[in-house]
Amino acid sequence: MQEEHRQSLKRNYVQLVKETPTDLVVDHLYQNGILTDEMREEILQNSNSYSKTRQLITTLQRRGPRAFECFCTALTDEGKSSLVHLLKESKIESEVSKDRAMLPIGG
Repeated sequence: MQEEHRQSLKRNYVQLVKETPTDLVVDHLYQNGILTDEMREEILQNSNSYSKTRQLITTLQRRGPRAFECFCTALTDEGKSSLVHLLKESKIESEVSKDRAMLPIGG
């Protein structure tokens, strides 16, 4: 996963933990090869949805370059396009901030 995607997950962590339908999203990610069977079981064995989502976000950050986009697709498929909007908007804001940091002072 790219650093900008990790940062987007971090900046929206509380909202994601509150609103992600984790069981369904985990199934999407498993079906698309983002999560292994062991990862899926580890996430779903948590006792409540908050713990499941925290584990999912931690695991996602260690997955490959397709993980973020597959996560966004799964959220959209489960009716959570507002979360996808937050994640992508956050990514754009990060890129704009990076560009501003590269501008000369006073320019």
